Amino acid sequence: MIKAVQGKEKIPDVFKRNYPAMSDYLMDYDFDDAEITNYFRQYKKFKLCNVDDENFKKRVRELATQRPYNKFETRQKILNDATPKAKIYWLDALGFEFLSYIKARTMQLELFTTIKIARANLPTLTCQNKNFYYDWRNVVSSAGFRTCG
Repeated sequence: MIKAVQGKEKIPDVFKRNYPAMSDYLMDYDFDDAEITNYFRQYKKFKLCNVDDENFKKRVRELATQRPYNKFETRQKILNDATPKAKIYWLDALGFEFLSYIKARTMQLELFTTIKIARANLPTLTCQNKNFYYDWRNVVSSAGFRTCG
């Protein structure tokens, strides 16, 4: 099936029906910003179809300069504003592209999920930037974090 979509402009509906997880992946995730939502719609399609689109690459360069993602709150701000009973499940190095898949799967499993979009402070290497973890409800252990190198 992957080979069947290589280089295609449109992903056949039969592909989405036969692979519901892929359909969930391809669904739009609403970022409350049409430009960013559209960017990820195109990104996922081009990635799945292995398309090298010059217009898309030009748009990527423009967005890198405009930085519309800077409008998102920092992860530290989101954690600071979380309710005391909140549980944190951190998915490090997970691309935004998977949010529609995660949302669909949690709904299918009837799980309550709240997704908060955040931006990280640089550097994004967890081994160099993990105060968010240590500060989360006074955690004292570094279990689960690898060192750099």
